[in-house]
Amino acid sequence: MGPVFLGGDGRSGTTLLALLLHMHPHLSMMVELHFAGVKSLLNNRQFLARAERNGFDTAWMNHHLLHWPSELETFEEKCAFVEFLGREFMPSPRGTWGLKIMREIRCPERYAEVWPDAKFICIVRDPRDVYASQKQWPSWGYTSAHEAGKGWASIIQGADAFRSSHGDQLRFVMYEDVVSDPNPVIPGLWDWLGFTDWPEHVMLGNFLDMKLRHPMLESRVSHYSKEQLRGSLTTAAVGRWKNDLTEAEAREVIAYAGVLVKDFGYV
Repeated sequence: MGPVFLGGDGRSGTTLLALLLHMHPHLSMMVELHFAGVKSLLNNRQFLARAERNGFDTAWMNHHLLHWPSELETFEEKCAFVEFLGREFMPSPRGTWGLKIMREIRCPERYAEVWPDAKFICIVRDPRDVYASQKQWPSWGYTSAHEAGKGWASIIQGADAFRSSHGDQLRFVMYEDVVSDPNPVIPGLWDWLGFTDWPEHVMLGNFLDMKLRHPMLESRVSHYSKEQLRGSLTTAAVGRWKNDLTEAEAREVIAYAGVLVKDFGYV
């Protein structure tokens, strides 16, 4: 079984879904490393901070980075190091690792060339709620309604094109379904990923009552969703655009998102 890559637009529930998937004892999900777009992993403070967020010791990381047998500059070289981290991240007896790749889910082909047996999950959220949530983070979020609509659509279109050409290697999940009732959603994904050996406490568990556990929740490195993920699942953020966007902004997001908003039932 290959690795699992999870992506979607920012503030679409990628971290929540990663931690829910991580609850299976045979799947170990890391949160984002954003390694693909950097020139090199060597002396890269942001990469080190994101690795620390996943529970890796910085001194341990520096040792392995400095002694790695390549310059860690090409995509393939960086992928080799990320796979090393994925395997080190797995506490026994977990056998499969995964990683959040965020918006890069729009181009899964790049990852599939390195890991032909990988599986990909794209989580989708109402683009109006995505924009309403990202407006809180102007340093990295969308700065206009039309940018939000176009960006959201490009992610879904890229993921869907890959699904069309690679059969059942990519699956879409809706954020609204996850927060409303994860009990059918998560086991369904585990089934699709090929996990058949489920411990009884997982098979019979109610995800709404389980406390999420992951190194990022204990890390000193901040994360936008950390405090929310320490609480209970809630649908409070579904439809937040009705309060946080103007009517004109909401219409503009929908206009630029195109027919996909109808395909997913958002209008």
